[in-house]
Amino acid sequence: MLTLIVIVLSIVAVLAAESFWHRRSRNKIPIRVHVNGIRGKSSVVRLIAAGLREGGVRTWAKVTGTLPNLVDERGLDIPIARGASPSIIEQRAVIAEAAAAGAEALIVECMALEPAFQRAEESLLKPTIGVITNVRLDHEEVFGSSLLDIALALSNTIPYRGVLITTSGEGAAVLREAAGRRRASLIVVDTDDLPDSLVEGFSYIEHKENVAVALAVCQQVGVGEEIALRGMRSCPGDPGALRIHSLSSGGKSLHFINAMAANDPQSTLLLFQRTVVEGDLRGSLLVLVNTRKDRPLRSRQLGRLLIRLPADRYFIMGDDSSAVVQEAIRAGASSQALEKLEVKLAQEVVSRLFSATEKDTGIVFAMGNTAGLGLEVAAQFTGAATPQMA
Repeated sequence: MLTLIVIVLSIVAVLAAESFWHRRSRNKIPIRVHVNGIRGKSSVVRLIAAGLREGGVRTWAKVTGTLPNLVDERGLDIPIARGASPSIIEQRAVIAEAAAAGAEALIVECMALEPAFQRAEESLLKPTIGVITNVRLDHEEVFGSSLLDIALALSNTIPYRGVLITTSGEGAAVLREAAGRRRASLIVVDTDDLPDSLVEGFSYIEHKENVAVALAVCQQVGVGEEIALRGMRSCPGDPGALRIHSLSSGGKSLHFINAMAANDPQSTLLLFQRTVVEGDLRGSLLVLVNTRKDRPLRSRQLGRLLIRLPADRYFIMGDDSSAVVQEAIRAGASSQALEKLEVKLAQEVVSRLFSATEKDTGIVFAMGNTAGLGLEVAAQFTGAATPQMA
């Protein structure tokens, strides 16, 4: 019995010490920003960090979207090596490292999906500013099947007695009520009247709502718009940021639109409209879908989405390609326009895309997911080494 008591007391002492040092580290960082939402989290984290750095604020950041990285006060990425499955407990280590480096601000992307874990992550970080980028239909198997359900789930990261910054539109009313219950000040950014010049000067295709939300955070901290924008425009962007790359082979050229990080149907459709329908690229249009077996609901959504993306051919790859093809056919797509790519190498995917291009120039709209061959195919068009997934 005495041994058991000693063991229990030892465990309690260790936990108490860990809690003490965590709070001590956290309190050393006066500005703590927690970024949640359906789309754009990684981009917004990087934009905020870049804007604050330009304003002279010693800032660290953490992104977990396409690739998990720390971003130090110089804006350099530090890959996060994970020996096991991702866990919100790693946020403790991030806070400790940022505090030890003398960070004045820490910008963290929410890595939790389950509402209970989102609440736990908010408790770990105790953010002074919370961001919810947008409310869209995605992860319904976790959040619920309606925008109301999703807004309620995302509201778990609203900081108590802090500041919430979000966008107008779907879910804003729910977030307003939740912010009131948590006694948080609410700032709603309306992007409808913002000029297109806001997204000029970036090395990739950025979205007005991302820039506007990031600017609102910077202004809340005390960094003016002109200075913050200068920093944001110098930011190289996330690996999953929307970009268009070109590659030539055998007398043909392909323009590769990398929209694989969008994931949800609404965001993907918006990107298709912006880059393909409203863009100035011309040629054979191919849609490339990368799938994941652990996202069955998303696979069905992507299949139904294909009939809303008019193209010459549709190529589906990944470990859930059959589900996408079946759902697309059920939704009314022609089976003759659909092709499953049973390949293992990114070079084989690119070769098939070139051979399917009937004109001298083709457009490839890549969507779905970055996992598996996704990043590898994108790297074929950029000429860069493939980033390693955690």
